[in-house]
Parts: sequence; structure tokens; C-alpha cells
Amino acid sequence: MTGADILPKNFVPVFVDLSVTIRRDITNLTTPDNAALATLITNLIHKTTAGQGLKASDIIKILEDAGVDSVKTPFTMRGKLLNTDGSTTIYSSEDILILPQATLARLTDNYVTPRIAHFYPGTVTVSEG
Repeated sequence: MTGADILPKNFVPVFVDLSVTIRRDITNLTTPDNAALATLITNLIHKTTAGQGLKASDIIKILEDAGVDSVKTPFTMRGKLLNTDGSTTIYSSEDILILPQATLARLTDNYVTPRIAHFYPGTVTVSEG
């Protein structure tokens, strides 16, 4: 096998797990419940490519736009990459979760680059604290 000109039929999955602690504005009665806030985060994860990176600041922004008073920082985002050779690689960040650019070996069974990987929500939780 060579690493030249491959055409992927599916994205290589990177499952993202994160837990966010929020503080609610008690005067804002329209802020969604924790499950709905977690859904906002999972929707953002679905829209984010592994090449552009998932930013903690974007997560904080969507939560604050939904009426959350504050988000406890830092929080850790963990991505579990399911490599094409059957192995897994774990990436984590408190700022931007992004897959590093990789130079593929001439003969390889592991054709994973940020261009063909995609984030999918794993376990996403929102709690109050």
C-alpha cells in the first residue's frame, strides 16, 4: 500500500468527550436545561472538522449566547481517533482540539490526516457548579 492519492469513502472518526461546568444567571429564566446545552455542544462538534479544530472559546460562546452566566475554565476536550490500522490515538486540549498534520510513510496501513478525519460527539455533559 502507498500513501499516494487515496480517496476516502468515509471520514475517520474522532470521538470527542468533554464535561463543562456552568453557572446560571438566576434572573434569566429562558436558559435551556443542561441536556439542551449539551445538545448545542454536540451540534458544534458535528459541524467542526478535525483540520480546523474544536475551540474551547467557541463552546463558551454558544453556552453564553444561550443564556449561561459563566463557564468554568479550563475544561479538557478529549478526542479518541480510531486509526485505519485498528489502533486508537487519544488527543486532548484545554484550548483547541486539533489533529496534528502527519507525514505518511510511503508504505502504511494508517491513512489518517486531519483532512480525512472528522469529529463526532462522544460523551458530552453540562453540569452546574
